[in-house]
Amino acid sequence: MPKSIDVATATIHLQGIGRVPAAPARELKVGDQLMYNHGGVYQITKIEDASPKFFRIYEVSAETGDEYNSRVKKDRLVARVPEADRRRLGHDAPTTDYRAQVYAPQGQIWITVSHGATVEAAASGRTRLNQFSYFDSVLLDRHGLGGTFDAHAASMKAMAKGETLTAEDGHRFRILPPQPTSSKATAPPAATPDEAAESVNAFPVDTPAVYVPEEGEEHRDIVVVLSEPDADSTVEVHSVKHNRPIRVPLAMLWPLPEPPAEPGGELTDWWTVTDAEGAELARVQAEDDPRARNVAMRDATVVAACRRDKGFAVRRLRTSELLVPFGELRGLPRIAPAEPRVTVTVEHTRK
Repeated sequence: MPKSIDVATATIHLQGIGRVPAAPARELKVGDQLMYNHGGVYQITKIEDASPKFFRIYEVSAETGDEYNSRVKKDRLVARVPEADRRRLGHDAPTTDYRAQVYAPQGQIWITVSHGATVEAAASGRTRLNQFSYFDSVLLDRHGLGGTFDAHAASMKAMAKGETLTAEDGHRFRILPPQPTSSKATAPPAATPDEAAESVNAFPVDTPAVYVPEEGEEHRDIVVVLSEPDADSTVEVHSVKHNRPIRVPLAMLWPLPEPPAEPGGELTDWWTVTDAEGAELARVQAEDDPRARNVAMRDATVVAACRRDKGFAVRRLRTSELLVPFGELRGLPRIAPAEPRVTVTVEHTRK
C-alpha cells in the first residue's frame, strides 16, 4: 500500500535549482506559475480536461513568450512557484535601452525577451537567466518571419524602423526604442573629497596603461602601474618596451584603447566567404565548414578568387552580423603588404 504524501510540505528537487514546493496538478489554476529544471518559469493560461485522469495545460514562457501545452496526470506533483515569489513575465528592462518584445496571444501580454543599447544588442542580448536571447533567430524562424537571410534581414530592418510584425499564428514581434527623457538637464551632485581623490588617480596599482612621453607618439609604451603616486605625481610602472621598472609622470599615462566589440548573438548556419585580402566575396548557408566551402565553389566570383589567391576563407556568422550589408564584413588578410622594391643599376667595364 503506497505511503501517503503530505502535500503541504512536499517538495520537488529540480536540477540546478534545488527544492521547489510541490502541488498536485488538480489544484492548479489559470495564472499559476510552474518551474522546470534550470529555472525555466511558465505561466498557466488555460487548463482543459483531456480525460478523466489527465489535464491539458497551456503555458506561456516567462522568458521568450512562446506557448506550449502538455498532457499532465491530475494526481501528479508539479513544482509550483509560491504566490509571493511569482515572477512578472519578461525583463525589467531599463527605459534607456531598446527592448525586444513578443506578444503571446493566449497570454495576451507583451513580454520583454531581452534589451540592449542598440537594436542589434536588444535582439541578441541576454535573458533573465543570463543566456543569449533567441529573439532574432529561433523565435522569428519558428513563427515564419525568418528562415532565410533575406527574410530575417527584412524583419529586423522593419522592427528597427518601429514596425510591429504579426505572424500567422497570432504572435507579434517588436523592438521598442528607449523612452524619451526629460529635456531639462540636471546638474550632477558635487563630488565628495574621497570621490575627487579617486578621480585624480585613474590608474591604481596593477592597472595597464599607455605611456606617451614628451618625445611623442612614436615612443609610446605599454606599462603596468606598480605603485601609488608620490608627492611629485609620478608612479613606478613596469615597461613592456624596456622590460624593467621605470618611473613616469602620472599625467603622461592614458587608458588602453577599447578592444573591438565581439559580434553578438548566436552562431547561425550562414558563412561569409573572404579572399586573401579579407574582402567579402559571398555569403552561403551550410551546416559546417566543408559544406560551406562546397557551396561557395559554385559562385564564379569565389572560383576566380580561389584561382588568383590559391584559396579562400570561410567564417560562421553570428545573428548580429546578419544585419551588416553584404561587402562590409571583413576577414583577416592572408596577403602581407608588398615590400618596397629597390632598383640597382650595374655597369660592367672591360678591364
